[in-house]
Amino acid sequence: MLSRIPASSRLLCQSLSALLLTSGVATLLASPVSAMATTLELGSLPGRPAANPRLLQVKTVQQPSAHRIPAHVIALPALEVAKSALAPAEAGMPLQIGVGRTVEKAGSIEATSSLLHWHRTAEGGMRAALAVQSPDAKFLRMGLRVKQLPPGSVLRVYAPDDESTVEIQALEVLNALQNNLDAGAQGDEAYTYWLPSVTGQQAVLEIQLPPGMAPHLLKVSVPSVSHIALDPAMDDPSKALSGSCNVDVMCTSGHDAHMSSVAHMRYTKGDGRTYICSGSLMNNTRQDYTPYFLTANHCISTQVAASSLETFWNYRANRCNSNQPHPSVTQLSGGAQLLWASADTDTALLRLRNSPPESAAYAGWNAQTPGMTRVFSIHHPGGDLQKYSEGAIFAYGNCRPTSAELFSCSEATANNSAYLGVRWTRGTTEGGSSGGPLFSNSGQIIGQLYGGTGNCETPDGFSIYGRFDLAFRNALNQWLAPAGNTRPTPTPTPTPTPGARAPVFRFYNASTGAHFYTNNTLERDFVIANYKAFQYEGPRFYAVAQPAPGTSPVFRFFNTSTGAHFYTINAAERDFVIAQYPAFKYEGPAWHAQTSSGNQTSPMHRFYNTSSGTHFYTINAQEAEFVRANYPVFRYEGVAYHAWPQQ
Repeated sequence: MLSRIPASSRLLCQSLSALLLTSGVATLLASPVSAMATTLELGSLPGRPAANPRLLQVKTVQQPSAHRIPAHVIALPALEVAKSALAPAEAGMPLQIGVGRTVEKAGSIEATSSLLHWHRTAEGGMRAALAVQSPDAKFLRMGLRVKQLPPGSVLRVYAPDDESTVEIQALEVLNALQNNLDAGAQGDEAYTYWLPSVTGQQAVLEIQLPPGMAPHLLKVSVPSVSHIALDPAMDDPSKALSGSCNVDVMCTSGHDAHMSSVAHMRYTKGDGRTYICSGSLMNNTRQDYTPYFLTANHCISTQVAASSLETFWNYRANRCNSNQPHPSVTQLSGGAQLLWASADTDTALLRLRNSPPESAAYAGWNAQTPGMTRVFSIHHPGGDLQKYSEGAIFAYGNCRPTSAELFSCSEATANNSAYLGVRWTRGTTEGGSSGGPLFSNSGQIIGQLYGGTGNCETPDGFSIYGRFDLAFRNALNQWLAPAGNTRPTPTPTPTPTPGARAPVFRFYNASTGAHFYTNNTLERDFVIANYKAFQYEGPRFYAVAQPAPGTSPVFRFFNTSTGAHFYTINAAERDFVIAQYPAFKYEGPAWHAQTSSGNQTSPMHRFYNTSSGTHFYTINAQEAEFVRANYPVFRYEGVAYHAWPQQ
């Protein structure tokens, strides 16, 4: 006989809203531990120095109200939605805090264009602003659907009564959408960029075009917003969002690094529904501060969801049981790349597209088979400030979803189980805790939260965690311990393989004699459609689209004086250009290549056109020799970097 946990109990185990156990298995039974081949373990890595704000493609700036332009405001009618309706609606859904709303007045490119009133900037560009208002929203998030976003454009998002403004480079948006397409996303959701959430019921989007760019070349719309009705920063600071038995992490000691590695997550799906979970920043054996981020597959299992991710760091109380947020709470926008996701252990590994705050720690992990050991967890139940749970592993098991409200678990051994059962002696887990890390007694991650029966009304309940050691052995080792890896394991999700090469397309500007290079298909198509002077020359070499071991970013600049682009792999040269050439607008990493030869690469030859002040790059040795022999105006500057002549 199958037993159902009463729906009225506060289960919200994150993955489902109840737990189903098969007859005769009232608990998961413990089994002897057998060692696996993998015995790697790694300690935590402390925070790093602050990132240089000049190098960020998504950054927060202060924009005085006097410097803003009037925005056309679209006022939506009041939304009739009870907070109780924001809950898991189907199997595997985490805690929902926001609903999607249609914005008919900006639902098409033509409609949005008619609402944008352009103002000329001092530099000769153009800018316009559009706002959406949804009454009683605690946060509002605009979904920007992109058909054409001119290179060199800048987006700014803010609340009308707050000078704090998030500034986003166009290339960052285009690269995020390219991530969606590369992962197999289709339709409108693939081309929708969820802008950072704004506190309050009105969000403003400002778009600034570079000098010489006509407004009709911008083709975007804002067909939907996510109305976030629950405030994870607490509607009423005097009343916690989680159960009373939860333990404030600030009332514990010895966990500074662990709490600094855990983040509250907020992400939005294609239909505008917004959800919350927990996750943790991960160290790797290179200890190079790559922002790998671990959470649950039932939280994020698609690149579209990963692209919308926002994380909140230092999201804890300012002192023990104060219920007041810490003053160093930091919101990080820009999304992430989904590296691997599997329902087998309910694991998802991402790489954040932007650097977390310098105070964030990178958690250590243990890839050995976990034993019946003392454990603890730090997480965000109900979207609350960080809480602490303490207990012990008591069982191994295998679990599977069975309906929208139930999942079942059965007895297993250490050799054939995918999940761990944990009983708590302090605290519990609730909706919003999903994906939160399970730490061993020595402080290393050994799992992430799937679900359970634990809550403040069920003190003998338990939580279920996906096993990190299995996920590590199956796939995560290629990122977290890359040295000496064998061929990467095929991923259960259509995400790009680490180090996958993508074509870099070349254009020749017949008017200026300069060349333009891009690996972004949206940008390529924009140039083909709108710049007849640019002759498309097709793929000319291959580079790595995402960061990969052994590669370095190739940085891109836009010269606002000439309209040409400059590319360099040399970080020192990048910094020199930023400091000495204000006309060169830094646009961030374009692709990744090698600084030295090997791995089937060929040298990328660089020339400087002394007549036009532009640069020319070619991987073709014969072409490079031809230019040296026949064009004395092109001064050869040597090898810029090493890329691949073929895929």
